Amino acid sequence: MTVDAAYINAISSGMFTIGTGGTISDATFALYLAQSTLEAETDLPSSINSTLKDEAVAYLVCHRIEAWKGLLDINNESVPDHSFSKKNGSVDSWTMAYDRLKSSVTGKKKQRGTYVSAVPSDSSSVAYPLDYQQEQ
Repeated sequence: MTVDAAYINAISSGMFTIGTGGTISDATFALYLAQSTLEAETDLPSSINSTLKDEAVAYLVCHRIEAWKGLLDINNESVPDHSFSKKNGSVDSWTMAYDRLKSSVTGKKKQRGTYVSAVPSDSSSVAYPLDYQQEQ
């Protein structure tokens, strides 16, 4: 599988469409795809399987779409299992997902951006700051 317009539409649950009348044009998608592919290939090990690499690239494309739409200035955001507040406008749920995937394949825990807090949606869970690292 490769990252294409249908993949972006699927991973964004229909939020983003590509092409005439879509969220971004085919030309903009080609640019974002090239940028995102280069970033993922730089960040991720060459041994990563193609499915995970495609997912990582798609997260980065979606992040670029949100940046283009001006959505990175939002200070609070909710994703299916967490809500979070952030101190700056450089991080969104797409970069969080990308960083989580990158950490899972590289073992590196460094994340981008600065978060104020993260609160699990399941109120029975314990909340930790996103820069919290458990002893391994």
